[in-house]
Amino acid sequence: MFKNQTVAPGSTAPQTPKPMLTPDEAVAMVREIRDRLPIPDPTDVVVSGRRRAAQVDPAFAAAAVNAAGAVEPVQTAVGYTDSQMRDEMDAGTRWTQFTDELRALLVTANHADTIRRQRIGLAALQIQKICVQMARDGRNRDALAPHIAQMRQLNKFRRSRRKPRPQQQTPSPAHEVTQ
Repeated sequence: MFKNQTVAPGSTAPQTPKPMLTPDEAVAMVREIRDRLPIPDPTDVVVSGRRRAAQVDPAFAAAAVNAAGAVEPVQTAVGYTDSQMRDEMDAGTRWTQFTDELRALLVTANHADTIRRQRIGLAALQIQKICVQMARDGRNRDALAPHIAQMRQLNKFRRSRRKPRPQQQTPSPAHEVTQ
C-alpha cells in the first residue's frame, strides 16, 4: 500500500490516494488557518504574570473552578462564571491537541525537506563526478570545463589541497660570550 492510500473501516480495498499538495497550496492552507485562529485577548492577565499563570496545574485549575461554582461572589470577583471557565478549560484542551498536530506537521515537513535536499545534493555530486570523467574525453572537455570549474569552486565537500606551510626560520639562540 502506498503512503497516501487509505482503507475504509471494514474494507480491505484501498481507496484512491489523496492528491498531493503543491507547496503553494500548502502555504495557502496554512495562511488560511492562521487567519482564522481565534486569539484570546491577553489584556486580562498582567504581562509579568502570564507565564506563571499558564503553568498552573490543570487539577488545581479544576478545583478552583469548582470552588467558584460553589459561591457566586467568587465568580463576581473573578469576572467569569464557572461554566465560562469550564468552557475556556475545554477549549484550551482542544487547542492543545491542535498545537500538538501542528508540531507533528512541522516535524513531517522538515523531514520531507531534508529528504529533498539529500536527493538534490546526491544528484549534484553524481553529476559533478560524471562531468569530470567525461571531461577526460577530449570531445567533452571544452563544453564541460567551465561547468566543472564552477562546481569545484562551489563544492563545499571538496578536498582542499593544503599548501605546505613555509617553514619559518627560527633565529638561532645568541651565543653568549664569556670572558
